[in-house]
Amino acid sequence: MSQKTVRKVIRFGATEFTYERIVQPRIGPWRDALDRMLAKNSGRPKRGRLTRIRMFQELHALG
Repeated sequence: MSQKTVRKVIRFGATEFTYERIVQPRIGPWRDALDRMLAKNSGRPKRGRLTRIRMFQELHALG
Protein backbone atom coordinates (compact mmCIF):
# COMPACT_ATOMS: atom_id res chain seq x y z
CA MET A 1 0.00 0.00 0.00
CA SER A 2 1.09 3.50 -0.60
CA GLN A 3 1.92 5.83 2.25
CA LYS A 4 -0.95 8.12 1.26
CA THR A 5 -3.44 5.29 1.63
CA VAL A 6 -2.09 4.37 5.04
CA ARG A 7 -2.31 8.01 6.15
CA LYS A 8 -5.95 8.20 5.04
CA VAL A 9 -6.81 5.09 7.02
CA ILE A 10 -5.07 6.41 10.13
CA ARG A 11 -6.52 9.93 9.90
CA PHE A 12 -10.09 9.19 8.86
CA GLY A 13 -10.59 5.60 9.94
CA ALA A 14 -12.00 4.71 6.54
CA THR A 15 -10.89 1.37 5.19
CA GLU A 16 -12.67 1.48 1.85
CA PHE A 17 -12.03 4.12 -0.79
CA THR A 18 -13.86 4.40 -4.09
CA TYR A 19 -13.13 6.39 -7.18
CA GLU A 20 -15.73 7.04 -9.84
CA ARG A 21 -15.22 9.00 -12.99
CA ILE A 22 -18.02 11.30 -13.96
CA VAL A 23 -17.01 11.37 -17.62
CA GLN A 24 -15.53 8.42 -19.52
CA PRO A 25 -13.38 10.23 -22.10
CA ARG A 26 -12.59 7.19 -24.25
CA ILE A 27 -16.11 5.78 -24.37
CA GLY A 28 -17.98 9.00 -25.13
CA PRO A 29 -18.39 8.81 -28.91
CA TRP A 30 -19.27 5.10 -28.88
CA ARG A 31 -21.44 5.04 -25.78
CA ASP A 32 -24.73 4.70 -27.68
CA ALA A 33 -23.42 1.87 -29.85
CA LEU A 34 -22.01 0.10 -26.80
CA ASP A 35 -25.28 0.49 -24.88
CA ARG A 36 -27.19 -1.03 -27.83
CA MET A 37 -24.74 -3.96 -27.99
CA LEU A 38 -25.03 -4.61 -24.25
CA ALA A 39 -28.83 -4.41 -24.32
CA LYS A 40 -29.02 -6.84 -27.25
CA ASN A 41 -26.44 -9.07 -25.59
CA SER A 42 -28.40 -9.36 -22.34
CA GLY A 43 -31.34 -10.93 -24.18
CA ARG A 44 -29.24 -13.63 -25.80
CA PRO A 45 -28.52 -17.05 -24.32
CA LYS A 46 -25.20 -17.28 -22.50
CA ARG A 47 -23.37 -19.16 -25.25
CA GLY A 48 -24.62 -16.76 -27.92
CA ARG A 49 -23.45 -13.54 -26.27
CA LEU A 50 -20.70 -11.36 -27.63
CA THR A 51 -17.38 -11.49 -25.83
CA ARG A 52 -15.51 -8.35 -24.79
CA ILE A 53 -13.04 -8.94 -27.59
CA ARG A 54 -15.82 -9.21 -30.18
CA MET A 55 -17.45 -6.02 -28.86
CA PHE A 56 -14.10 -4.26 -29.09
CA GLN A 57 -13.68 -5.45 -32.67
CA GLU A 58 -17.13 -4.19 -33.64
CA LEU A 59 -16.51 -0.80 -32.01
CA HIS A 60 -13.08 -0.62 -33.62
CA ALA A 61 -14.71 -1.19 -37.02
CA LEU A 62 -16.94 1.84 -36.37
CA GLY A 63 -13.87 4.00 -36.00
